[in-house]
Amino acid sequence: MKAPRQIILCATQRCGSTIVVEDLRNTELLGMPQEAFIPWSPSREGVDFSERLQRIQERDATDNGVFSVKVMARQLPVIEKCLALSPMPVRDDVPDISDKVFPYVSSAFKDATFVWIRRRDTIRQAISRVMARQTGVNHAVGDKNDEHFAGKVLKGYSQKYNQNADYRQNAIRGAMKQIQKEELVWQRFFRDWDIKPIMVDYEQYVDTWEEKVREIAAAVDVTLPTELKQRKLVKLSNAVNDEWFRRYTDDVIAELSENI
Repeated sequence: MKAPRQIILCATQRCGSTIVVEDLRNTELLGMPQEAFIPWSPSREGVDFSERLQRIQERDATDNGVFSVKVMARQLPVIEKCLALSPMPVRDDVPDISDKVFPYVSSAFKDATFVWIRRRDTIRQAISRVMARQTGVNHAVGDKNDEHFAGKVLKGYSQKYNQNADYRQNAIRGAMKQIQKEELVWQRFFRDWDIKPIMVDYEQYVDTWEEKVREIAAAVDVTLPTELKQRKLVKLSNAVNDEWFRRYTDDVIAELSENI
């Protein structure tokens, strides 16, 4: 029996993963990824999480049988605990898994294609996190009449949406530390299970996204049409983000200068 084709989008908050999700969904051939594990909790009684995972895999697959899902690093411990509570066997094809992280997650997606979405500029990623918490806006579409699957979408983008946001150095610094921890989690998971993910560099992806989507498609043996559908999401960051970046780097330089 042919193994199911699965795509796992490995991400951290505000790394740009939602545009990758939209681009895959738009093909109608690479699954219908979303953050399916948000409502999971090991404290929920009477839930068969292996059965729930199967339902997700069926629901979020395209007609050609390709399933895809987005997983945040912070969700991995929750998914692991939930699957460990279910009658799901852990993989036995790898010797000595006692020192490896998330063996149930690895078992659930043993034959999957992993796509690691990263943002080179962690300062701007951290700024984006703080900005999103303050404004309640995570994404934007250009037309106010555009429907979109993502949550907290600003319809009809306006440059004024974040004009009242407050610059907070400590919040940005804290977000940067959290991003580093989450990236470390993915690094350890890939290393432990000898996974060589397809790398998606956000800063490069925005200009070469079609090439990368085709690379992902080839990895799961899917041929895409010549023309790919354009996404509705538009760039959210603006001059306020640029100003915060300038202020934060000025603060860091000032701190370094004090120690000279």
